[in-house]
Amino acid sequence: MLRFASIVLFVVFFAVSFEDIAQGQSNSPAVSGWAELEGQSKGSDQKAQVSTLINLSGNGKIGAYVFGQSGPGYSQVYGGPTYMPKPWVQVGGALGIEKSGDKVSPRVGGFVWVGKRRLSNITLLEGAGSGFWYKNQTSLSLAKGVTASLVNQRFAGTGVELEVKVPNTPFSVRASVLGQDGGPTIKVAIRLNF
Repeated sequence: MLRFASIVLFVVFFAVSFEDIAQGQSNSPAVSGWAELEGQSKGSDQKAQVSTLINLSGNGKIGAYVFGQSGPGYSQVYGGPTYMPKPWVQVGGALGIEKSGDKVSPRVGGFVWVGKRRLSNITLLEGAGSGFWYKNQTSLSLAKGVTASLVNQRFAGTGVELEVKVPNTPFSVRASVLGQDGGPTIKVAIRLNF
């Protein structure tokens, strides 16, 4: 996990540095994303994981993204192209690898995002390697810096999430309560947005 955290910090540093360089060039792509530390509790099982997402948006409809995640016994990283045919819809697909226990396997991922004004929806899908995973999140901006969401996530359940941006900082905090047959899953995270 320490190695992955070092890689995440390097990637965040590279992305922020690249963004600073790109701001001086009018035709350069824009770099955005986040790095996050999340704690999760379900019954007596508690774990923490780190994740990062880096988006590279070009001057047109084509872009790219990289996602990485690491927690106890599991790590993954994948990346690929994105396509935005309209300002309110974006799709992406990616290839990568995962490590589950001692096994290293290929991993595929993808997403569909739609949004307009205060309402958006994103569906994330992953497959191969350790198996199929999904998350669907419908979000509504309630006020400046405050977003409420309905979430359905495989292995965690269905429920609500609240995200609050910390004023005058690049940080946000989010909390969710998701329920399924095995009891509620409670998540709390702090995110650095860039």
